[in-house]
Amino acid sequence: MDGYKKVLAAKAEGKLPNIDLLLPVIELRLDKFGGSKSGLSRVNYHVIFSDEIKPEIIESQFLSALCSKYVLTPEFDSLRTSGNWAAVPTRQSIEDLGRQIIESVPVEERAKFYDPAIEGFNNLCLSLSAIQEVLKSHYFAGKTLTAVGKTEWADIKWNDQSIADKKTIINSTDLVFISSATAAEWGKAKNSLTASGVNDRLLDCSDAHRYADSTDKDRLAKCFTWIKADPTFEGLRQAIFEYASRVHVGDVPPIQPFLQIKRATLKFPTDTSLREIVITDIPVIMFSYRMNGGDAHEDDYTGTQWRVRRNGGTNLAFG
Repeated sequence: MDGYKKVLAAKAEGKLPNIDLLLPVIELRLDKFGGSKSGLSRVNYHVIFSDEIKPEIIESQFLSALCSKYVLTPEFDSLRTSGNWAAVPTRQSIEDLGRQIIESVPVEERAKFYDPAIEGFNNLCLSLSAIQEVLKSHYFAGKTLTAVGKTEWADIKWNDQSIADKKTIINSTDLVFISSATAAEWGKAKNSLTASGVNDRLLDCSDAHRYADSTDKDRLAKCFTWIKADPTFEGLRQAIFEYASRVHVGDVPPIQPFLQIKRATLKFPTDTSLREIVITDIPVIMFSYRMNGGDAHEDDYTGTQWRVRRNGGTNLAFG
């Protein structure tokens, strides 16, 4: 949570004026692997928290609750089972784990490894059920979203031993993440998910391993995703529920509908508890108004539906 705390402090000081919303995201490694024995691919699992949850709550009620549930990747789990590394994950203990991992391989191979802190983190794993159990806490009810990395997930083989796990991982998440070099590549990735009959709510994201001036696709601010929603956590949740109509992936923003309702005022009789509702910035809206007698009538406009029904009673619905 150190990075999130730093950007929150910067925002509070008036910095980052072009960023409306900051959400904390915890990335974890699942204990399901793709690839081959010589090159295991660890499935990345992301938990997105509402900005209403304080960092201290995430640390104490989520990260701390996971401490006893970690295991190591198969190739280095002997360090845990032998007792050479048995610790609560902290920055120091993870660095110690990374050093032991590097020292356990031949000297000529050590140059291929990353910093001890990175190696330690990359080899800590959790079961999906352990994460889901911790997220059942009342602190997180309705205030988290989950996502899985598409590339690593795709490395899990479709075979009798792994097919159930592979489907469960992706279908139990809210979103799927990928960092594509082009919008066309994103399209191919999404089509492959659709064809497999699994969760295809795929977002192209900035996998920021490089600064924005880099030509590498995994650079800061490289993102083809456009979301039609308020810049809030609830706006993001709504976009997931209405993914097809609220998410666009492309080099340029989607074309705005020619006919739009920008403002609507609803007035009610004086003998009701409702007086007046003013709605502004309406991307898509549907009204249902029921009157006495008559048949149903519907007009469909670009981006807007207006439905009038005459079958008794009065009902207003917004969508």
